[in-house]
Amino acid sequence: MNKIIIFESETDSLKTFADLMAEGFEEQGWQVLKANMANESETREKINRFAEPGGTAALFFNHAGLNLLTERRASIWNELDVDCYDFIVDHPMYYHAALMFPVRRLTFLCVDEYHQKFIQRFYAGKVRSFFLPLGGIRSQGPEIPFEERSMDLLFTGAYLIDDNVEYHIRGLGEGLRQIWLECYELLCGQTSLTLEQGMEFCLKKKGLVLPEEDLRDTIRLFQDMDGMLRSRARAEVIRTLANQGVKVHIYGEGWQYLDCRQENLILHDRIPFDETIPLMADARIVLNVMPWFKSGVHDRVYSAMLNGSVCLTDGSAYIDRTLIDGREALLYSLERLQELPQKIRKYLQEPQELKKIAQRGYEYAKDTQTWQHRACQLAEIIERSCAPKDRANSVKTEESMKIKIFTMTHRKFSEPEDDIYIPLHVGRAGAEDLGYLGDDTGDSISRWNHYYGELTGVYWVWKNEDSADVVGICHYRRFFLNEQRKLLSRQEYEEILKDYDIIVSDKIQADAAYLDYFAEAHNARDLLTVGDVIKEKYPEYEPYFKKAIEGNTYYYGNLMVAPRKLFQEYAAWLFDILFEVEKRINVDSYDLYNQRVFGFLSEQMVKIWVEKNGLKVYEGNVGITSEKAETMELKLAMSQLVKLRQVTQAREMFYEYLKVRPDVRLELSDIRGEVPVIELLLYIAEEEQQRDICGLSHNSWDLMEWIRHFRKVMECLCRFSRGEGNQEDIDYILERRVSWVMVKVMLLNAEPGAIADPSLALQTVYEIYKTAGRTQDCQGLECV
Repeated sequence: MNKIIIFESETDSLKTFADLMAEGFEEQGWQVLKANMANESETREKINRFAEPGGTAALFFNHAGLNLLTERRASIWNELDVDCYDFIVDHPMYYHAALMFPVRRLTFLCVDEYHQKFIQRFYAGKVRSFFLPLGGIRSQGPEIPFEERSMDLLFTGAYLIDDNVEYHIRGLGEGLRQIWLECYELLCGQTSLTLEQGMEFCLKKKGLVLPEEDLRDTIRLFQDMDGMLRSRARAEVIRTLANQGVKVHIYGEGWQYLDCRQENLILHDRIPFDETIPLMADARIVLNVMPWFKSGVHDRVYSAMLNGSVCLTDGSAYIDRTLIDGREALLYSLERLQELPQKIRKYLQEPQELKKIAQRGYEYAKDTQTWQHRACQLAEIIERSCAPKDRANSVKTEESMKIKIFTMTHRKFSEPEDDIYIPLHVGRAGAEDLGYLGDDTGDSISRWNHYYGELTGVYWVWKNEDSADVVGICHYRRFFLNEQRKLLSRQEYEEILKDYDIIVSDKIQADAAYLDYFAEAHNARDLLTVGDVIKEKYPEYEPYFKKAIEGNTYYYGNLMVAPRKLFQEYAAWLFDILFEVEKRINVDSYDLYNQRVFGFLSEQMVKIWVEKNGLKVYEGNVGITSEKAETMELKLAMSQLVKLRQVTQAREMFYEYLKVRPDVRLELSDIRGEVPVIELLLYIAEEEQQRDICGLSHNSWDLMEWIRHFRKVMECLCRFSRGEGNQEDIDYILERRVSWVMVKVMLLNAEPGAIADPSLALQTVYEIYKTAGRTQDCQGLECV
């Protein structure tokens, strides 16, 4: 296929993008027909003469031209058998109709990786989709030396006053209004979340789990929030700079209405998109505020670089993966805007360093991020995915790609039925044989499992597996899942690896820098030793190491799937570093949990390696199919001791066990969140025994029943704290003999924000018992 129809949009920027893509395709030798919707009849005639059925592609921007019909009111693209590519620069929720009722051979090109995931999740099987970032544009005017540029700081874009919340939630029912408001507040504070992530979190917080179709339609009701968040972020950034005395040249309308120190805003009239590009060539720093793209990039970032200025931008998962702060660009956080003015002043006072960043940014964008590069990438997609007409009916044979996903385990488990999943007993040397393939044959470090954890299995696969085209690492309770929450199949792995270099877990976001997060549970000096070794053995990786430990995201569990050659390259690099680190640290004093230090150290290594090597990463959805074996063992032991009414012994064992395996508390180990509840229940039960109070023992000596009871009491206390208790709550407190000990312990240890007014909750329980004449049950609450 070497013919393509490219539709121009009426929007200035999209028209420019279309023109540049046309140039890029022409440079590759493609025949290009540029079209628009100004004269539909004339356009139809041109397309009919140009198109070769089954041998032509069509490119649209934001849908413009996709709805072109024949004179018989049918889709011209279906009739001509054209492969259609819709480059959407907004969230897919705005294109619901096109996704639900697409033309026959439609592919969506998404500027954000999360946009692509949204399509894959909510419109599975409807259309194909690919991630294709926006490109940058270079000015055709004369180059202005960096030192002679007239503007220190430039921002181009309008201020759309879009803060009327009541306007946006009109027409929503009371329940949805409340969720909308909570979601907006959440996203304003946690700016790394997507709209759909924020909304789903708020729904689940209220106990609402919607079917996928209902969830998708609810998200579409919230779509106005996307623009509000963009407008609010722009306003907060500019306001912060202006109020701190940083002067900004702004080309765009509406900024005279922003509530800030206006004397620091140098306002210019709005200009056409094409005229903003030469302005970037006359600025030292170009400020960018991302739209609500959480794993994508705005064209302004690369255009700034291509015009020799320094791009100053907030981040996204994609930006954080591809740019390093202070190297090709300057990065800031919307959640730490107070740091931004000083950062700008610092770099403006160091013009030579700023110029070096600008030069590195230019080289990077010139080599990888122009619209000509995007045309090449799209041409590859077209040639790879748009083969003969009957491709939809072709079926790959299982022999087309040999895939082995090794499932690391140290215990018996329910094995997946799909034969691509192969159980691998890690640490089998010296352990009871589980009947699985073991990591103690051939070239092996199985005997070091208590130091390396599942990495002894990774090492074994690296050294001993030589027949598979693709190898992967999963765990006995953690697997990559598809949108239907089922284990990925051979065919799904094949489809993903057509477009991506490697599959890893969805990123986890810590509450602090990764180094600080690591230090909460482990020895931070060990992680810094890894940095020392990287600096000595692989100095080109050191900037990526620093970025990784200073950032707050990581891939967890050493989960990955990749072509065997790529996997082997990673393993060789990883173990070369870890074996050297092993010589430099002493773990003899560590508990059994922390002795697996090399497994913990490796979790951030995947991120460093893929970012340094510029790999195209597919962040897979990881499902935890069961609790950690050690967590299950702890709960079983606690249940047995409670059944025997040995509460004090249970508490002693609980804390002894935590000394050895503190990881059983982790969210990914205790997936039902029961360990902290058990800790409180054992304390409550022991206090009640010592005070001869009939509380928990009145109900049963079943730990699981205690947990259900605990959660029901918490629901009652939450309602009491808001003054919303009902008769059913009162009856439950009285009938189940909820003690004042339990009430106090629960209120003192409730999660922040769960209890609106603890004093009101205490007062309510006191009044319940007092009214019922049960004065002994009021003991301990009399201080209210």
